[in-house]
Amino acid sequence: MWVVFIPAAVVIFVKKEFFDSWLRLAAWLVPVSLLIIFITPVTSNSWMPLYFVSREEMAWYLGLLLAATSLLLVLWKWFSARRFGQP
Repeated sequence: MWVVFIPAAVVIFVKKEFFDSWLRLAAWLVPVSLLIIFITPVTSNSWMPLYFVSREEMAWYLGLLLAATSLLLVLWKWFSARRFGQP
């Protein structure tokens, strides 16, 4: 249960502009990721695999994509705010 409070504590101290830009990213990336995960086959062990990843691997990859793009977005916003002199 305490794991939920760590991201919540971070969100409290983030500027509204950073959070709004992240929310716009997550608003389209999460539904697209869910759709991709839904259409990915459960297993990939057929005699002629068309997909080389299973549903679990796809969920891991898309979760990593969301985390990496979120980190890059926040860093980009933070560096651009520092460069233009906003505290």
